[in-house]
Amino acid sequence: MRAWPLDWQRHYTDCLDSRAQLGDLLPGMTIHGLNVGRWSERQRQHIVWQGLLDGQRERLAALGVEPLAVPAEEAAPRKKAGAGKPSVFDRGVAALAQVPGAHRIGDCAAPARRGDPGR
Repeated sequence: MRAWPLDWQRHYTDCLDSRAQLGDLLPGMTIHGLNVGRWSERQRQHIVWQGLLDGQRERLAALGVEPLAVPAEEAAPRKKAGAGKPSVFDRGVAALAQVPGAHRIGDCAAPARRGDPGR
């Protein structure tokens, strides 16, 4: 089971200890040197909310922190840039396959470097 990060626990405990309401938790509000306002706003982001454990979500909901609506660009599946195109590696392999005799090992006589002993 995944443990809750210590930083998350500190921010949550400071929110509890202060008895702050959700409206009070604006970015910039600090308690004991921790910016609990920015932390609570971040917890509401869809990507962060999905990464929380069920117990964390329940505790945030008890404080009145609910996730923000999923942005439209996140909800719609995105196509990968260049989807359907072969990768650079695949194009290189295909080009090498077109060179006659390139598949045989030891056929390539690479020039020796200057000062390379044994060649």
